[in-house]
Amino acid sequence: MEREKLYGIAMALRAEGLSYNAIIATVRKDHGVSLSKSNISGWVNGKHQPFGSVRAFDAKPCPELAYVIGVKWGDASTSVNRNHNHMIKLRVIDREFAEEFARCLSMVLGRSKPSVRWHQKTSSWHTEVSSVLLQTFLRREPHELKDVVEHCRNCAGAFLRGFFDSEGWVYGRDLV
Repeated sequence: MEREKLYGIAMALRAEGLSYNAIIATVRKDHGVSLSKSNISGWVNGKHQPFGSVRAFDAKPCPELAYVIGVKWGDASTSVNRNHNHMIKLRVIDREFAEEFARCLSMVLGRSKPSVRWHQKTSSWHTEVSSVLLQTFLRREPHELKDVVEHCRNCAGAFLRGFFDSEGWVYGRDLV
């Protein structure tokens, strides 16, 4: 069961006046999940959120998310580093492309824009963020992302722009 749903259930049971032990027993009986007393206490007292330190990600269709999907199908990559950060990265020679990808990531994740840095060794612009939820979303099969990509004309256009920013190039007067 999703952690966010468990949070909602636990908070509703607490609002009904149930003790921590009663919440644990009810959730275990009704949903087959064992919560710890410290988890419930942290939620009730506002010290913790359901995702802990994981930044929430809403997969609501928007042009910025469609652009990120398009870039992911092109030049962007995902990985998990040795600190267990789930990275979404872009390494490109076009600074404006890297800046637009960083802007869209900031909008999708509701955070400040990640930095875009020049790396002399690779002669490319680098930008990256860490988000386990966004990375998991981007690793879905293409047909599972159709609702976002085809949500509206703006989303479809943003997806195509992201994909062609990644994969397209100009040869003379032709877009290849």
